Amino acid sequence: MKLIKDSKTLVRNLNQLIDEYSEFHWMVAWAGEASPVIENLKKNRKKIKKIVVGIHFYQTHPNFIESFLGDKGVRYLMQPDGTFHPKVYLFRNSDSDWRLIIGSANFTRAALKRNTEVNVLIEPSDLNAQDMYQDILVLIHENWLLAKRFTGDELRRYIAVRSTQIRKIQSLSGLYSSEDETPRPIFDINSLSMDWNEFVKKVKLDKTHGLDKRLRVLEISRNLFETRTTLDRFQIEERKFVSGAPNNLATKGSEHWAYFGSMKGAGDFKGKMNRADDNLTNALNEIPLTGAVLRNDFQNFTKHFTKSMSVKSIATATRLLAMKRPDYFLCLDSKNKKLLFEDFGIRNSNLSFEGYWDQIIERIMDSPWWNAPMPKNATEIAIYKGRVALMDCFYYAES
Repeated sequence: MKLIKDSKTLVRNLNQLIDEYSEFHWMVAWAGEASPVIENLKKNRKKIKKIVVGIHFYQTHPNFIESFLGDKGVRYLMQPDGTFHPKVYLFRNSDSDWRLIIGSANFTRAALKRNTEVNVLIEPSDLNAQDMYQDILVLIHENWLLAKRFTGDELRRYIAVRSTQIRKIQSLSGLYSSEDETPRPIFDINSLSMDWNEFVKKVKLDKTHGLDKRLRVLEISRNLFETRTTLDRFQIEERKFVSGAPNNLATKGSEHWAYFGSMKGAGDFKGKMNRADDNLTNALNEIPLTGAVLRNDFQNFTKHFTKSMSVKSIATATRLLAMKRPDYFLCLDSKNKKLLFEDFGIRNSNLSFEGYWDQIIERIMDSPWWNAPMPKNATEIAIYKGRVALMDCFYYAES
């Protein structure tokens, strides 16, 4: 019996056994997307006798299912009682010539590359090994009888449902995006682990701008979107206000237009806002004024926005988003990006639009304070309606 305590050793052993043995009898909770070991299994697919794979939590990747769609030796446990969770790899030439790897590692890229896994390699000469070998064969056969093959139609439906569910599973491990280099869970992010009362206290501590002035800016913007409805109906000074540009808006509190991201240096953006560029108008029309804002709404916004502005114009885009829906969006600019990235564990300084939603907004929407019920106090209601934009209080720092 040998201990396998790192992924490199596990991969080496799996590849060696795949090459050397004539029959594979496996049970794994999940199987993943492309990796060198999976490619090796595909090359030796004729050796597969019985492989049973679970699909709980949609963790088994559709690419694996598709790769073995026509293989009679690969079945899936669709609706087991409880969670199907074994990790058993039996390689066999005969009843006296076999090897068994059993432990914690699924047949996924994560388990074979970066996870911390512990497994043991068992050989026929080990103590009680023959009894274990026979029991494993019976156990695999029993689950094999309960399992079934995927049809092409079932795979299509699995892919459709998985696309909406997998993000929920990933977020529990702190993984919100493929761009994440060092995934950080919610409880490890200072600004996201607070409850509502803690959040309110911290927002009120804003000494740079002051809460009342910030709330006034959000109130003016909200009233403009409610009365004008679309950007092309705004007066030019009103468009300057919501875009974070110098303006002469004759409304009390307009002197604070630069809060939540000053865009006075964004010349191209200011020019297009002044003439109510159709693409910018259409972009904001994709974001509902009330109710939930979905990832698809944001993606539609970015499609229109990037027809007008550079794909790198995340500061100008998020300024507009924060003014229309401050309960969902935070203006990400040079004044707050450094501290926010440090807190969220984001290393890519050139974060994409997709990364902004996946790594920042989706994390925020999983926080306790964001999911708190609407308060009853008037001041707290105003904070609640602008709670995401007000995170600028935490991260704003003068250059």
